[in-house]
Amino acid sequence: MKHELMRLKQDLAMARRGYDLLELKRRALWFDVHKMNDLVQIKREATAIALARAYDALHAAYENIGTVNVERIRMDLNKSNSGLSREHIPLAGTTTSLDEAFVTWRAAVQALIDMVDAENTLNILNQTLRKTSKRASALKNIRIPQSIIRIKYIENKLEENEREAVARLKLITKRP
Repeated sequence: MKHELMRLKQDLAMARRGYDLLELKRRALWFDVHKMNDLVQIKREATAIALARAYDALHAAYENIGTVNVERIRMDLNKSNSGLSREHIPLAGTTTSLDEAFVTWRAAVQALIDMVDAENTLNILNQTLRKTSKRASALKNIRIPQSIIRIKYIENKLEENEREAVARLKLITKRP
């Protein structure tokens, strides 16, 4: 029983230490989540601006060279399977407005990729924060109190056994 008591006390000390470490991790994650949330907000605004510019540039290209020409060039780019590469845009029938549309759309796509990357990071941080909070809560509200109750029970049993042993010794020494 004494061996079990020592093991429970060690487990309790480890649980308290684990809880303290999880609390430190939870605070750090909370800070990171708020910092990343601000970054995501900035990325969303930048993406919205980049998309608005890209749509404006595309609209200008439609007006300058016509919808048919822009759509023909878009179809040629899609057929090339090489992605958005400026080398594959034919020069005949194009203007600088098409170049500007191309560049602004490339920037908008990159801004969108950056925003999605930041949002994924934010989601991962939020999931990790929830897991860490659950683990810390489980230690604080379940594991540590149960260990304390077990330790008190064993200590009380050991004290009761000692009192009984002392009472038996007194009885034995009083006998003639």
